[in-house]
Amino acid sequence: MPRRMIRALATATAALTLAAGPGPAQPAAAETLGGDGRPITNSQGKRFGITAHRGGALERPENSLEAFRYSVDQRFDAIETDLLFTKDGHGVMAHYDTIPSRCSHAGKKLHQMTLAQVREVRCADLAGLRTVPIPTFDELAVVVRPSGILLTLDLKTYSGQSASGKRSYARRAIELLRKHALLERTMILAYQWEAMLPTIRKLAPRIRVIGLDNRPMS
Repeated sequence: MPRRMIRALATATAALTLAAGPGPAQPAAAETLGGDGRPITNSQGKRFGITAHRGGALERPENSLEAFRYSVDQRFDAIETDLLFTKDGHGVMAHYDTIPSRCSHAGKKLHQMTLAQVREVRCADLAGLRTVPIPTFDELAVVVRPSGILLTLDLKTYSGQSASGKRSYARRAIELLRKHALLERTMILAYQWEAMLPTIRKLAPRIRVIGLDNRPMS
């Protein structure tokens, strides 16, 4: 197994993804290569890449600008990250709507906070010090867009959110991707797929989507 893949798997910061079928073009900078210096493929010739989960958690603070820059610098094939929205409609990169204990303002809900309030939050760095701010999608786009790296966007919701609220989050996500010219390089994930994916399909028919679920499915 190539050293790069071993590192990614051992630290649980990356997931293997199969670049199959039509969709976003592969990033020109990606270097997911085997020991022979050639792209890693399966028996059907499909090329594998490495996605930095939450930007490369455990190697850098998760969902941070530092993690996103690291993933670009390390020439990962894609970044997986999470999108939520503030009370005043700004997209922010956070896995949990409820701010976790590793951050200041723990227990507060992002959807009930303005962007100015979210700007005050500081989460733990790898040394345990609360130095890491929560970035906005606009800040992520500044890092991602020039690099050519692909984006896997996990659309989050909050407990008790209405179906119309979930559809609104889906709409806002597409608007952000279109604003930053990232539609063609993004795949969207959603657990709330029944409410969100039809909206996504309507607004961006060609974008790749994955409906996730942790319940039995028919």
